[in-house]
Amino acid sequence: MLGVPRLMCTQHPDSTVRITAQMEVEEAVASFTTYGCDEVMVDYEGKLTPYSQPRDVVKAAVEAGLPLGESLAVTVRLPNPRLEGEERLVLALTAAALANKYSESVLGAQAVGWLVLPMLEDPWELRSARAAASSLWRALGAGEEPQLVPLLESVESQLRVRDHLSALASLYSGPEGRPLRVFIGKSDAAVVSGHVASALSVRYALWEASRFSREEGVEVAPIIGMGSPSFRGGLNNPSLVSLEVRAYKGYATATVQSAARYDLQPSAYRSVAEQLKQGRGSTPDPVGGRRRHREGG
Repeated sequence: MLGVPRLMCTQHPDSTVRITAQMEVEEAVASFTTYGCDEVMVDYEGKLTPYSQPRDVVKAAVEAGLPLGESLAVTVRLPNPRLEGEERLVLALTAAALANKYSESVLGAQAVGWLVLPMLEDPWELRSARAAASSLWRALGAGEEPQLVPLLESVESQLRVRDHLSALASLYSGPEGRPLRVFIGKSDAAVVSGHVASALSVRYALWEASRFSREEGVEVAPIIGMGSPSFRGGLNNPSLVSLEVRAYKGYATATVQSAARYDLQPSAYRSVAEQLKQGRGSTPDPVGGRRRHREGG
């Protein structure tokens, strides 16, 4: 069974730099081979990503002899249908399903294990997307259906992390040992609500995810995504990473954004990546939430 990835390499946003579709495929393979990521995210949120790209990434990785479905994964970030329409959701889901059909045929393994659903406001959105994914997977005969991963990128949604995890737990009983994943993003939360509020909400979400896991007996493996600037989290910043992995304890997977991969010298990048891997799995510090007091204590 594919374990929880440690490092997720993300794609360039279309708003920052435009590269060809083939370059994105080559970049994904380099993310595995050069940058040490064990998860690559193909991104459809607000991007003009070709619908063949998940399969193209899988094919290129297979040709490079990479163990997709064993220790390496391709994850697809879906468009939120509330913001981008049902048609784009269906096309992105189809792209992920066809990638899995291909990987199953050549590797006997599912390369796409997770589907990220961004910009969530209400846990109901998870149920609606799950229904669409289940119907399409059955129609295409695409094998085991990937799990949805809610992407919480506002202070408000992060404060409701328990509601989103409860919705996930109701949707996926799943094979024993397969954890629930929740993606906690700081950058957008910081832009809207500021650094202090977003830093506290991210830490609160990590703590609540850990508490949910203990109380409900369900393994939760949070992903955190942050940019290099301190305002956006500083997790990919070589000057700040040692501090940030302690500040945001409790993550299982950390993103490695394109700025870190291409702006840093190789030695600086390796240091960042190693510290991110070493910092995963620590027990988060409590921030807010319910507190239990002993009478007279």
